[in-house]
Amino acid sequence: LNSLLYQTEATLLKMYRQLKNDPKAYDMEVRMERRKQAMFKYCWNEEKGYFFDYDFVEGKQSENLNLAGVYPLFVNMATPQRAFAVAEVLEKELLKAGGLVVSTENSGKVYDAPNGLPGLHWVAINGLENFGKPELADEIRQKWMNTVRLGQKETGKLYGFYDVIHQK
Repeated sequence: LNSLLYQTEATLLKMYRQLKNDPKAYDMEVRMERRKQAMFKYCWNEEKGYFFDYDFVEGKQSENLNLAGVYPLFVNMATPQRAFAVAEVLEKELLKAGGLVVSTENSGKVYDAPNGLPGLHWVAINGLENFGKPELADEIRQKWMNTVRLGQKETGKLYGFYDVIHQK
């Protein structure tokens, strides 16, 4: 959510600059920087090299490794160093035979393993391309498209999610 709010603030910043509304543009710059610093403080895990959700009630980061951590790359909020660390985690932990698994947790829900979702693939691929990782983006794209093609060939249908772990 904070990444998407950051992107909204960036859009408003651009609009205010086009309108030559310097006070509002400055306000958006300040808001964006505060949000980015809060994301780095609360959501970035230096040890794990990834962005995690933060539970303000519990006062700690989630331990669930999931694709929400690529949104800072998608909205160009991450630093190059953080983006490269996220790319490593994607490649080592979340990239499977059929694409990116939504999370490493296997709860039986759609938003967990063994599933991959189209929108999150799009976010991850674009985020990686934003930070100069086209080879990994292409590998993810290829694996995901093969999964979708295979599923369509077998069933004649397109689905909202696919099992990306148990590929034939």
